[in-house]
Amino acid sequence: MPTQLQDSRNELSTSMHALANAATYTNEDHAKFQDMANELDLIDNQISAQQTSANAEKSQNTIIANHGELHGLSADEVAANVTNHERVFKAWMVDGFENMSSDDRTIMNNLKRVQNAQTSGDDAKGGYSVAPIFDKMLIQKVTELCPMLQVADIMTTANGAEISMTTADDSNNEGEIVGENTQVGAALDFATGQVKISSVIFSSRPVEVSNVLLQDSSINLFDYVTGLLAARIAKTQGKLYTTGVGAGGLPKGIVPSATLGKETAAGVVDTMDFDLFTDLEHSLVRALRTGASYMFNDATLRVLRGIKDGDLRPIWQPSLPDGTPAKIGTYGYEINDEMDDIAATNTPVIFGNFKNYKIRIVEGAEMLRFTDSKYAEKYMTAFLAFQRGFGALVDFEGQSIKRLKMADV
Repeated sequence: MPTQLQDSRNELSTSMHALANAATYTNEDHAKFQDMANELDLIDNQISAQQTSANAEKSQNTIIANHGELHGLSADEVAANVTNHERVFKAWMVDGFENMSSDDRTIMNNLKRVQNAQTSGDDAKGGYSVAPIFDKMLIQKVTELCPMLQVADIMTTANGAEISMTTADDSNNEGEIVGENTQVGAALDFATGQVKISSVIFSSRPVEVSNVLLQDSSINLFDYVTGLLAARIAKTQGKLYTTGVGAGGLPKGIVPSATLGKETAAGVVDTMDFDLFTDLEHSLVRALRTGASYMFNDATLRVLRGIKDGDLRPIWQPSLPDGTPAKIGTYGYEINDEMDDIAATNTPVIFGNFKNYKIRIVEGAEMLRFTDSKYAEKYMTAFLAFQRGFGALVDFEGQSIKRLKMADV
């Protein structure tokens, strides 16, 4: 990113911290702080826009490097494979299997054919799994668009067989002091539980792409199509991993899995104050606060940025050049727009270490191509992606994550 933009941000955020933590802080200072925060937003938006493509390229390069190391290939060999598979996949996307060259069809056949996607019943026109390196690129695209995948603990497995994980609560037990040659005390029981992590199939639903666009050689077709597919899968996963209720064998999200930490007073349905966050923080036992942070949506952050603490200073602080993250009080936060807004009965904030939420990713994303008449009549080709995964909070009875609930009307 341009050094000038980052330098401006560093200078502004440092000034904001100095202002908020000065010996005195007046209403005029607070108005100035809010103006500076608005200016910081503008700079951050510019930086974010320029970082997006740079981060995507960096992620792709990392995936390529890891793939080469895993398979004993040089960087040049991996790059050649990527280029070749991109070319073959584009040929498949544009023309279909039957119109590809013999060599390209051999490459496609080496990628596991998953099922026939054509109403004609011609098996040669079926769907294909994404090559391992592209599988990781598709998953990376989904991750970049799904906040829960960015903060949870990720488990990657080769298949979707059910995994059982044991949880325990030994917090009420303690050790003892024994004398020399003295028998130790009896074993102490503690509560245990079990969380089962299976897998469900996430579908993008068919994405229609104009055949004119498919034939446009100026675009990276794989990036374009997988970007559309990934966005849909990310949206579905984001909802389930955040607020899913776990019915019908589906993942239970982190919010319903959390235990109640604080509820606002009767009638308090659309406002917040710093005391709520203090109470929510202390509802989580101190031993579990290591690595903890808040989670809420962007609209809630906007409200929080205007709240003052008991000393009438802003509870929100921007991130600093030294790597200190933006904070609410003394803890960082994660933005997840699948979280509730501030409204009656809603849960707009949770607090805890989100690594306790486990998300399983099953390797082997699959992509299908459709040229049925319902698409052909519109001069379109449709693509469909499948990815398997699951999510669950792995702790004893949800004690590691606490939620803030707004009162009923």
